[in-house]
Amino acid sequence: MIAAVNRVYDDEGLMQETKAFADMLAARSSLITRTIKRAVYQSARGDLRTSLDLISSHMGIVQAMEESHEAFNAFR
Repeated sequence: MIAAVNRVYDDEGLMQETKAFADMLAARSSLITRTIKRAVYQSARGDLRTSLDLISSHMGIVQAMEESHEAFNAFR
């Protein structure tokens, strides 16, 4: 199993950061979140070429959704 870490928090800040992250995920479109989760789960069972192809097709779908445009504009 391979694990990636992109953030580390001290004990005092962990719960606050975890809640903030959960709130951010809950505010996102459930369809986009489900699509991304499905791609991640399916990619874990395949080879790299298949995984990249799957992610590429899923990202094309996600980026075409109206909610994706709204999120990008809000970020920008």
